[in-house]
Amino acid sequence: MRSIIKIIAFVLFILFLSFNFSFSQSSAHLKIANAKLTISFKGKIANCITNENGEFAISLSDTSKTFLDATIQTASIKVELPQDFKGKVKNRSLIVQLKKENAPYYEFILYSKKGKEPIDEVELVCEQIEKNQTKSQPQKKNEIKRGKGDASKIGDKYMGQVAHF
Repeated sequence: MRSIIKIIAFVLFILFLSFNFSFSQSSAHLKIANAKLTISFKGKIANCITNENGEFAISLSDTSKTFLDATIQTASIKVELPQDFKGKVKNRSLIVQLKKENAPYYEFILYSKKGKEPIDEVELVCEQIEKNQTKSQPQKKNEIKRGKGDASKIGDKYMGQVAHF
């Protein structure tokens, strides 16, 4: 009899853990890998794909002309989600801000988060990854130069593609 009670208690414990895990996963931010992005900036268009961590970058070639009239510019992004993406998305267009002090290279991460209404929709979010290195610091010796559309290896990870303008 005691062994049956222990088995029932164990099964209930496993069910409780799996319920909590699935609940916490559904409310968490999920990074979107392999999303195809069409980025529009100042009348130009570039395409890139996010890496396995939802990361991608925008590189500006001539910032002296780009920031001539303002210290902040905006780029619009249209997102084509991968086929294995689960969830309904209401808006697949995003706007990101490009600040002059962070020029010429901007790294972003694309993820989804639970929307407010209706309950089964998710919201796409594009957030800038802050730079750890300031412009006054010297360039690292082993820093990798990224080429157009390059998915360069950085440490133990691959950076997503870079959209060049």
